[in-house]
Formats: sequence, C-alpha cells, structure tokens
Amino acid sequence: KKKCDWSQFRSTLKSETDSDPVLARLKAQPYNSIYNKDYHYLNTIVYRLNDILNSCFRKSCPPTFIRNQKKLSWWSNELTEAEQNLVLARNNHENDPLNTDLHSSYKEAHKALDSLITKESNAHWQTFCSGLQKNKN
Repeated sequence: KKKCDWSQFRSTLKSETDSDPVLARLKAQPYNSIYNKDYHYLNTIVYRLNDILNSCFRKSCPPTFIRNQKKLSWWSNELTEAEQNLVLARNNHENDPLNTDLHSSYKEAHKALDSLITKESNAHWQTFCSGLQKNKN
C-alpha cells in the first residue's frame, strides 16, 4: 500500500518538467511543429516524460511495505552475478531505449538469469526431495 503526497508529486513534476532540456525545447516550439519531426524525436519526448513521471511518483509515494530480506538457501554467487548483469543491461537499455543492440542484450541477460534460477531451484528441490526419501527409509 502506498501513501502518496500528491502536492509534493505536483510540485516535483512541475520543477522537473520546467528544468528538463528536452521538454523545454518542446515548449519553445509551436504546437503544430512537433508533427513535422521524425518519430525518434517524439519517442525521446515520450520516454523522457515517462521517466520524469516515474521519478516523481517514486519520490512522492514511497512503498509502505517491507520486503523480506531472508536469503534463499540455494542462491549462489553465480546467480548474484547474473542478476547484476541484468541490472546493468536494463540500465543501459533504459538510458538508450531506441538502441536495438542494448534491448537484445537486456533480453539475453533476462533469459540467462531466468534459466539459471530455474536450474538452481530445481536442483535444490531435487536435493530436498531426496533428503526426505532418505529420512523416510
């Protein structure tokens, strides 16, 4: 559950949009002139506005739940490294969302982490089940 400070959201949004160079350039142009731009320019505006909205929301509406910090017994250093690679790939992709190579790298890192999690959790489950069988006998 979130408890949002909407007045802070509005004031932060105003200051962020007023200080953003991409949106400032848009405000300086006549309304109809944006239709003469290519889709990369429009995508840049949309991505930038989306980033600003998300940032303002996170600042104004902090989560009120506490995430369980208990480590999984089967989590390995290899999984931590794969998770860090995914975060790096995601950040690179978010910084340049139109770059298809960065998007492909992000998807590959996501698949690698998913398959590694599946492999490690299944191996742990098999070990757990075989331990139950030994205890049963």
